[in-house]
Amino acid sequence: EHTMLNISSAPTHRVALMINLSTSFGRRIVEGVNSYPLRANWELLAESWGDIGTDDLVSGENADGLIVDTSNRRLAEVVRTSGKPTVVIAGTTENPAWSSVIPDFRQIGCLAAQHFLENGFRRLAFLGIPNSQSSKEMESAFAQVAQEAGASITVHSTRLSWSGHRKQERQKLLDWLTRLTSPCAIFAANDILARRVLQACRILRYPVPEQFAVLGVGDYEVVNTLTRPPLSTVVVAARQIGVQAAEALSKLMARPTIECAVHIRVPAVSVAARRSTDRFAWEDPIITEALVWLKSHCADKIGIPELAQALSFSRRSLEQHFRAVVGHGPGEELRRIRFQLAQQLLTETDWSLGPVARASWIQSSERLCALFKARIGMPPNEFRRQTLNTDLVGK
Repeated sequence: EHTMLNISSAPTHRVALMINLSTSFGRRIVEGVNSYPLRANWELLAESWGDIGTDDLVSGENADGLIVDTSNRRLAEVVRTSGKPTVVIAGTTENPAWSSVIPDFRQIGCLAAQHFLENGFRRLAFLGIPNSQSSKEMESAFAQVAQEAGASITVHSTRLSWSGHRKQERQKLLDWLTRLTSPCAIFAANDILARRVLQACRILRYPVPEQFAVLGVGDYEVVNTLTRPPLSTVVVAARQIGVQAAEALSKLMARPTIECAVHIRVPAVSVAARRSTDRFAWEDPIITEALVWLKSHCADKIGIPELAQALSFSRRSLEQHFRAVVGHGPGEELRRIRFQLAQQLLTETDWSLGPVARASWIQSSERLCALFKARIGMPPNEFRRQTLNTDLVGK
């Protein structure tokens, strides 16, 4: 049965959203499509990919255009034979007349590696998915950044679906983890795989994040809510993907030719740092003590003099030691930690920009806006829309 979403009185196009709406990624895609101005004249039909009825949805006159996840091979074939104007938001683009608006997977891999390296990890690992182009791109970029920083990298892959292979795949994962040297930071190709790593660590009695830090991709709120410890994840800009997919489909429906097809990579928003990566792995005990102190006092009225006093160092000696080990001064590190605090407050509270800026010791809401545009390429209100759970947006 199809789900009708905000149907206008006189729709000019019927658009099928053939994506999984049970995930936060799918729901944010819909939110983005729904916010596209010309969508007011569309009738949206939503149906999960792979469900019975897919053939009916794309046949005949049932839809003028499709926004699809072609990860499902049967769906990809049905869409290919339908001849409908199509925009792919996940999976493969097999038809040159299709447009694609997908996450920038290389940028995601870079973001993950930088997150671990900033926390002092020098042993990194990647858990990927066989025969997945997105997984390959994340792995390549993750490994490149790690190796350029002098970190070691270990790779393992596991099936996306363990149905019928659960015992074997779990044992392979357990064997891989036992071969890793801790402390080690593990980046998984999505949140489901990251959750499997956490479960395997629990079986092996490996503490997270003390022995292994674990990071996923997607920010699936149900997965992350049910996971213990709470899972850190790379937040994909699904809402922005939805907006740009709607714009691309609008152009294709107006002129369905190869010349009108576009291929867009949308960068991830940020890393949502939670307990599963809440660990500093610097081998230098002074740096670790300094970072722990800064993180625990970042919401207080403190600066580098207070840090030096707490560690019984002169400010000059601390600055020199910090730069020699970390590569930048403690002042820059404090600003980075406070920026992360501002991100957390925007995601987890409904505070306006002024209180967020004051709580994170950023001078003003204007300065907060400038920082967000400089560091992640979007203003704070857009960051909030991209990272809030769909159910909270607009409340």
